[in-house]
Amino acid sequence: MDVNQKYTNLLKEQIDKIGKECRYLEFKSNYQEVDKLGRYISALSNGACLDHQDFAYLYFGVDDDTLAIKGTTFDCAKVKAVGNEALELYLRRMVVPKVNFSIIEFMYEEKERVVLFKIPAAVNEPTTYKQKPYIRVDSHVTDLTPYVDWMRQIYTSQIDWSAQIVEDATIEDLDPEAIRLARAGYKLRYPDFAEAMESWDDTTFLDKAHVTQDGQITRTALLLVGKQEKVYKLHHIAQMVWKCFQDGDVFGDIYTIPYIKATTALMGRIRNYRFKIYPQDSLIPAEVWKYDTRSILEGLHNCIAHQNYLQNSLKENGNTFTSKVRPVKSVARSELRRKAFEPVIDDTIEHITLDVDEMNAKAKEMAQQGLNPTTEELQKKRKYMEAVKKLSSLKRDMETAHEQLASLMGLHPATQFMLVGKEYGNFALPEIKSNLSRLEWLALTNRPELKVHEC
Repeated sequence: MDVNQKYTNLLKEQIDKIGKECRYLEFKSNYQEVDKLGRYISALSNGACLDHQDFAYLYFGVDDDTLAIKGTTFDCAKVKAVGNEALELYLRRMVVPKVNFSIIEFMYEEKERVVLFKIPAAVNEPTTYKQKPYIRVDSHVTDLTPYVDWMRQIYTSQIDWSAQIVEDATIEDLDPEAIRLARAGYKLRYPDFAEAMESWDDTTFLDKAHVTQDGQITRTALLLVGKQEKVYKLHHIAQMVWKCFQDGDVFGDIYTIPYIKATTALMGRIRNYRFKIYPQDSLIPAEVWKYDTRSILEGLHNCIAHQNYLQNSLKENGNTFTSKVRPVKSVARSELRRKAFEPVIDDTIEHITLDVDEMNAKAKEMAQQGLNPTTEELQKKRKYMEAVKKLSSLKRDMETAHEQLASLMGLHPATQFMLVGKEYGNFALPEIKSNLSRLEWLALTNRPELKVHEC
């Protein structure tokens, strides 16, 4: 089906079923001005969220009173906004968060030219234009801020992407070998069901494992046990990219579904070494793997489980699990930051946590009185909680800096040492004229224990 036929059918269906404008559907005869269009994008996106729609639709070329298709001369590519800036670029800058709206031109019944703005629904926060959220109330576009209940509904609107049903997927789209691995893992996790599982067919097992819903294939099912050639049904870049950086060259490979098999295959590509640790109270060195299997798989599985699948680009919005040697200078700087800023971070986390506790106590009192917190209070609480999360993550990174630097220098992790250099507040070291990064690389790759024990 071509674009003209697809969107002609969609417009007919919306006019027949809905029959009028609503919070996620708007008709205009022609373009008017940029600020009005920006407010409509914000209002329709928020309205689609409130009405549980995936998208909102703004048509140009349709009479908003009679719904007659009249066509339009509006051409987004030719219209300029403020300061002679292209209209589309201006709107994408002013609409926050960055909703990936589409501008589609089609010929209605091969007769009338219609322009459609297809706008994704707001998710987890209101869509704003020039830092202000809008909503359609009756036939008017107005400020959303006074409508606290609607604001709260949008802030709590995060959908579970992975639980959605893939309409055109069937059990035949799943990989039998991946399902067999899932069965084996289920038996180990739930030994009480091991005997009963023998009588379950694949459909029953996947339902019991909460991977499918009443026999319907979810996105989770396709991600974990779907056939590789069926990845297109997810409409998502379901990939894990392995890269290796060596001697200035970059090479790698791409792994896709089923993830239950892909993570183990990818782990086999990660270079792992055994190195020696020399305890202070023993003449016998201890050999340990640089990366243990559990840590590698936990990192990969966390990336899969906590991926932001609502975004269709892993490169820009996805999670990254990195396994590589960190330069000594980078680790040393982390150790310096730890000593300098860890007390400050602890105090900051404590103060913010106390503020959040006070907000929770106040919200509880208001709830007992039948009152609701204001939008500003909800936004402030959310920002505070995000700040605590980021600071805690930074603290965890700093806490391991000392051990990482000791390991890179061949010391026992518990060894006490002091960093030397002008930047650390003591005497200056002589200047090294060679390429420091290259020297670090040569030192690490030529350690004898790595060569002897390379696996």
